[in-house]
Amino acid sequence: MNKLNIFIILILVSIYTVNCKPPLLTSLTDTNPLKICTIGNFQLGLNGLDFENSPTATCLFQSSPAGVNATTKVTFISSTQVQCLVPDRVAAGLSVNVILSVSNDGVTFSNGFEIRYSGSYAWKGNVFLTGVYPDFHALGGKYGNGAPFFVKSLDFATKYTWRDLTVPDRKKFLFIESKMPATGTDVKHSLDTLTYYNLTKGIHYDHVDGNEFANVALSDYSALVVASAGGGMLTTWEIRALNARKSDIAYFLKQGGGLAAYAQGIGKFTVTKSLAGITDCAISEGFAFLPITVNGNPNIILPYKPTQLGIDKFNITELEINDPSHSIFGQTGGLDILTYDSMNSIVTLAGQINACPYDCNGKGSCTCGECTCANGYHGNYCECDPAVDQCPSVCGDGLLAGDERCDGTIGCKSDCSGCLPGYVETEPLSAFCSEILYPRVATITSAPTTGGLVTVTGTNLGVDAGAISINIHDSPCTSPTFTDTTHTKFTCRAPIGVGINHPISINASGRIGDGLGHPKFSYLPPTFASSQSVFTEGGAISIYGTNFGEDISQLNVTVNNKPCEVSYSNHNVLVCSVTSGTGTQKSVNINAASQVTTGTYSYLPPVIDTLTDVGTPGGLLTLVGKSFGVESDDQYIYYVNDFHCENARVIVDHKMMVCTIPEGTGAGYDIWAVVDSQKSNVKQFSYSKPGFAMKFNPVPTKGGYITVMGSNFGNNAQVMSVTIGTNQQCSEITLLTPHTLFSCLVPPGTGVSNIFMTVNGQNSQTDKISRLSGLIESSTSVPTSGGLVTLIGDNFGTDTSKATILIGSLPCDIVSLSNSNITCNLGAGTGIQDIVTTIDSITSTLTDFFNYENPTINTTTKSKTQGESVVTISGTNFGTNSTTISVTIGSSECTGVSVSKDHTELTCTAPKGTGSKAIKVTVDSQVSEESQFTYESPTSESTTPVPTIGGTTTITGTNFGDDASVIQVTIAMTECSSVTILQNHTQLSCVAPKGTGVEDVVVTVDQQPVYSEDLFTYENPTVTSTSVIPTRGGKITVSGTNFGDDFSLVKVFVNGSPCYSVVMTVEQEQVECVAAYGQGLGNPVYVVVDSLPSPSANLVGYATPIVKSATGSVTATKSGTVTIKGDNFGTNSSEVQVQIDGNVCSDVKLLLNHESLTCLLQPGSGFQLNVNVTVSGQSSEPNKLFDYDDGAKCDDPTCSGNGKCVGGVCSCNVPFYGPTCAIKNPETPSGTTTGSASSTTGITIITGSAVTGSDTIPDDNGDGIPDKPTIQPNTTLPDVTIRLPTNETMNIFVKEIREHSYTGQQLRSYLVSTMKWNLTTAVTEQHVKWNYNLTLDNGAFVDVEITYFLQNSYVEFAGQNITMPNGNVKFNIDIYQWSYLEMSQLNTLKVIMTAQVVGTPNNCNEDQVGLDNNKESDQLHWFEFNQNGHSLYGRFSNRGITDGRIVPVSQAIDRRSDDGKEIDVSISVPHFTSETHIDPDFSILLGTSSINTDCGDKPKTNWKAIVGGVVGGVGAAALAIGATFFLRKKKEENKLKKTLDSIGNRA
Repeated sequence: MNKLNIFIILILVSIYTVNCKPPLLTSLTDTNPLKICTIGNFQLGLNGLDFENSPTATCLFQSSPAGVNATTKVTFISSTQVQCLVPDRVAAGLSVNVILSVSNDGVTFSNGFEIRYSGSYAWKGNVFLTGVYPDFHALGGKYGNGAPFFVKSLDFATKYTWRDLTVPDRKKFLFIESKMPATGTDVKHSLDTLTYYNLTKGIHYDHVDGNEFANVALSDYSALVVASAGGGMLTTWEIRALNARKSDIAYFLKQGGGLAAYAQGIGKFTVTKSLAGITDCAISEGFAFLPITVNGNPNIILPYKPTQLGIDKFNITELEINDPSHSIFGQTGGLDILTYDSMNSIVTLAGQINACPYDCNGKGSCTCGECTCANGYHGNYCECDPAVDQCPSVCGDGLLAGDERCDGTIGCKSDCSGCLPGYVETEPLSAFCSEILYPRVATITSAPTTGGLVTVTGTNLGVDAGAISINIHDSPCTSPTFTDTTHTKFTCRAPIGVGINHPISINASGRIGDGLGHPKFSYLPPTFASSQSVFTEGGAISIYGTNFGEDISQLNVTVNNKPCEVSYSNHNVLVCSVTSGTGTQKSVNINAASQVTTGTYSYLPPVIDTLTDVGTPGGLLTLVGKSFGVESDDQYIYYVNDFHCENARVIVDHKMMVCTIPEGTGAGYDIWAVVDSQKSNVKQFSYSKPGFAMKFNPVPTKGGYITVMGSNFGNNAQVMSVTIGTNQQCSEITLLTPHTLFSCLVPPGTGVSNIFMTVNGQNSQTDKISRLSGLIESSTSVPTSGGLVTLIGDNFGTDTSKATILIGSLPCDIVSLSNSNITCNLGAGTGIQDIVTTIDSITSTLTDFFNYENPTINTTTKSKTQGESVVTISGTNFGTNSTTISVTIGSSECTGVSVSKDHTELTCTAPKGTGSKAIKVTVDSQVSEESQFTYESPTSESTTPVPTIGGTTTITGTNFGDDASVIQVTIAMTECSSVTILQNHTQLSCVAPKGTGVEDVVVTVDQQPVYSEDLFTYENPTVTSTSVIPTRGGKITVSGTNFGDDFSLVKVFVNGSPCYSVVMTVEQEQVECVAAYGQGLGNPVYVVVDSLPSPSANLVGYATPIVKSATGSVTATKSGTVTIKGDNFGTNSSEVQVQIDGNVCSDVKLLLNHESLTCLLQPGSGFQLNVNVTVSGQSSEPNKLFDYDDGAKCDDPTCSGNGKCVGGVCSCNVPFYGPTCAIKNPETPSGTTTGSASSTTGITIITGSAVTGSDTIPDDNGDGIPDKPTIQPNTTLPDVTIRLPTNETMNIFVKEIREHSYTGQQLRSYLVSTMKWNLTTAVTEQHVKWNYNLTLDNGAFVDVEITYFLQNSYVEFAGQNITMPNGNVKFNIDIYQWSYLEMSQLNTLKVIMTAQVVGTPNNCNEDQVGLDNNKESDQLHWFEFNQNGHSLYGRFSNRGITDGRIVPVSQAIDRRSDDGKEIDVSISVPHFTSETHIDPDFSILLGTSSINTDCGDKPKTNWKAIVGGVVGGVGAAALAIGATFFLRKKKEENKLKKTLDSIGNRA
């Protein structure tokens, strides 16, 4: 077994978590969970409680004992069932035993189940076996339908690489088929099929026959494809060649190679192909090359069918597999079944081999490499009979049992514990042992430590170099390649390594060598080429050579017999750390895994990097460098012709040496070091240069002695010199102290000179020596224009050519010079300046010693307050440089100072300000005395208007300044408050008092006033709104702004005409006046206040027309005059237009100005239509005031004075009733009850099934005749049954719905009285309602609501308000979403209602039915059904509602029975798109009739007519508990959807 396969065993364990409420696991969904394969992604079902559909729900797999954990997502099914994906144990890193628990939130987990893994993994290669021969039947559909099956087999076996040349590292597949000529009409070469699929030999595949297959390297191919023996050319030779390499094929499949093999119909179609020299083979030889048992057999019976796995995984269809076959399989060999025949025999297998030992002895099924025994068999291999609990292992019975590894076959040990030498156990395990020829290695060449090609010779190596695995000390020697045709010599690439005598192991196509006679393998020994030197302190050195290897643990290196620790090696270079030392030709020894080489090593010679100078007294010399070694006797320092520097020694190991140098002077002496006979580089040594250690004091100009201190002067004055200036010598040099002190005589001179000294050719640094200079004690001043200056002092000398005077930056030209007095001429300048005196380059400076005279101011010009003006200042001593001048006015600077006239006049830009301010001029820090400066006076240029109520005005002008506190403003002699600067200097604001008209303005800034006449104006009035004026004229209210508070100053004009009697109703904002008559929109309104008019007119509209009534006799065929009454119709009929329901009503005439008019309307129909009157563009509000005359007339237009004629129907006042309201009903019954037959006074509503003669009906006097009427509805259709006290019944129901074409032809009919309706009942104090609905097969939804009124009510329908006395029955019939035939928009519907009388013959009348045809038309208006003095009265409105619009509807007698006991009334419904509604109603009048009757002299009963109801089923239960209310919203657009939804919910 090459990998671990997996089973899981689940055991409930008591593991609980404590946190928020977790789910509870109770059981597994699988009833037999002991063996569940979990190699792949297997979903394990769990049952329990409180599972949640949460994105954080988690399955947790915890290794037991604790270790690695793994999680997967929960697949939610319900709150009591989930699935967990069990992971691959090895991939997840889990232990054999694992605890599974579940969490809803990923934090708190349930109790756990234990999963125990076991089993083995499948081989890597895909195997596809089939008893059909798609290689033949795939030939372009020419010989069958096998093409899809052929493609699927190659896809699976090659893992989809057989025709995709782009796959990285792709391999060809190997096609095995005879190359001999095909014979027979039904035996073909399969190569034609490969060609048909555009496959090229050598590119997509290679083709071999049986002879060639024996030497083919299988590892070069992705899959083996074996031709069929029926349609293809597979012969006995190929079958036996395949069987001969059974172990090679098994190894090939283990490594991932695929295999597709087709029908081997041995026994039916022979494998000899009628070719010479080919013998038949046994059935057992078919598919015997497989490492599993499938028992191929030629018996098959069509047709074939795919399994669900075949459909799901391979998309197999019956068409592609129902060609004749030649093989079926008796066992699966652990593969999956894809197809089977009509006898349930296996035809096709596919999968990866994971076979069980001896295929479970044929007594069970193989799952994941382990047996599941069938029919009671048991044991590891299902070897035990069901009849015994235990079965002993019987060696030699041919069956595997217990711990047996083989049984009674050739090569098996006598105790069946394994195979004899030379034989090997089969894989999978079976009773047989396979003879094995062990591969053996005879010789192997060496390789460098970097690895490389070696040559191996041996025996029993097989023919497939790719199936050879050879290891050198557990590392593979890669890429084996045979180099001879005898397959006894091959090359491979040895791994990286080092050393000798490495063991060799070999595996050839799964046959493991026994090691007999195997040589040992050795790498080439190391060699030394060179080494890298380092300094004497030691360190990492590189040694170059070959075959060092790369494992530093295998390297041992010494240098000079001391360890050199190796830190790196890459076969040709190693790095080790050498210890410190000196010298050359040190021994090197390298040991690489017991292989040794030697060499030599040298340290680097010493190197002097730097050295120190030594003073002339002599002393310690320090050398700094590298490779000096450590202190020893073999270290020297030489200088000047090999003289030793005394006491040479190392003071810092390897890096620093010292020695003692005697006294001396000079530079450029050679010096070097010698360490262990290795000489360093040569450096130059010098004594230190002489240097001064003092500053020289000034000396008199006549000269004198100086004493000089310093260093490195030496001890010999003869080699010393001192130079002053360029060529003067300091004479009489005397050494006072050797090396550090001497004196000499300085010659006469003046000024400052350089001084330096020289000792034995080495110069000191240069310094300075100076003479004494003169001194100034006082000076005189001059104007800024310049003049003569006198300086008093000492030491000036007498030579003017060596003297200069500088005052500030200006030279003062010397006029005369003496030791104590200098007179010089100074140019123009300003301020306080320094005086610099230079006598023969000796300079003295007096800081701030000289003053020019101060500036003065004589006159100035004025500036604007914003400071933008340039002012001119006249005076003296201003100088010429404006950058040194500043001017201040008040506390601010006057900027941009410029000298306009030298010394006497300047200009600058004044700062902002007002009034008078002090002014000063500063010239180069010298300040003038103060003078006065005056700003310009303010000016006013404009103001902004303010409302007449007062408000903030903006004043624009100049010189306002920027300080509002110094500004006062008056308007009309009244102070303007809250002065605010808006824009400095040019704009301010203040709050003006209330007023009107134009006024004067005075602005005062910092006591400077300005007067402006008529500068200020109050705002013009504006009109913001006006009230509407009746067209006959009248009061108008004008609202706006700036009307002031004096109405006498206000005038109003409407459309150019004055409006009289102006009254101010709200100060400033509103006035009223009386306007003249007019009409329309856009009439301008102007207001004038105190001569100021409103700038634009507000457009006022006269009132819009008002329509109060519209009457006229206009029918569908006849035009007529319509009279319209209202208001605001104006006086000009030419400006009046009328439309009724969008139709023009022409010939408009005013009957009475403003109030009434007439117009001519064309024929039409409709009710509650909008009457639109437009006067001068103004239209009336929408209304519903006009009805066309549909010809409906009440029999009595006055309705007997007891009601109102509404649309041809008398709406009676309670308690009157009947067609003309002539019948007066008696008192309302005292009560109405529901339930089974009740004796309560009033009406009885029966809630059982339909009334029959045996029903118990209220009968107080026992005469068998009902004392009171009863009413009951049908439970399945909209039908009301009324049972009279005379024991007759009257029925009212919806019978039929018909669809008619525009010609009146009936197109289809639905007899709804025979259909089953849905019933819902609702009871309130006002009424009882039965609601029926059904859906027709054309998708139409029909809803009928029958309402029985328990109290007097009014019902509004289609604009008609009709009285509904208690006891009345009203039908509401609604139809939705009717789908008309042929989608014709001309088709209409007819609803047929039926009224009938059942029971005692009618003995009291001659005319049973009275009809009203509305006199002037053929429409049925009402009918009265009379029976023995009792009447059923039905009336019909001439209106309906279609798609939300009121439309005319008509009724007619559709059928009338000969005996007069039944009448069908048809109600015509116009075409509609969405919905239509019609509302007939009925009443029963007991003992009352409007028709002549023979019962007139009989006593009249007091009972009022009533329709009672019977509710069965659910409805009865609803009534019994107090009613279930059915809320109808028939006029809402979503009624249909809601009703259909409710029906669906009930279903």
